[in-house]
Amino acid sequence: MQAEKLHRDVALLSNELHRYNDNDIDEVKPIIEKIIKKRQDWTKIQFSIKYHKKFGKFPEEEAKREPTEDELRMKDELPKMRVLICQNEKKLRDNPTHKNAIVWESELVRLQGLKKAYEAQLLKAKHHSQ
Repeated sequence: MQAEKLHRDVALLSNELHRYNDNDIDEVKPIIEKIIKKRQDWTKIQFSIKYHKKFGKFPEEEAKREPTEDELRMKDELPKMRVLICQNEKKLRDNPTHKNAIVWESELVRLQGLKKAYEAQLLKAKHHSQ
């Protein structure tokens, strides 16, 4: 029941987003943060349910640290970075002799390196928080 309530709350919060313009970042940010928090809570509940089904008891609560601002920023930027990587790869594949091909390639290398660094830092942070 708790998971269903969280799912319903996320849906209601998501419905609020259409009221804002794309440029109203400051107004939308608190709603997005609430959605993320409720989804995290929902994920924890789902994990507890699966754990209980598998082991016949609920998992013990562990003292976990909250992610840092940098970790949250990296998690937010990774999907955007993946899209930019795909776009640059496609541009290079479709137009390898274009006058901007060198710029696209250097941007692709930069984004791939940054993506790899972010993923490594997030993996390290996840390992240390467990």
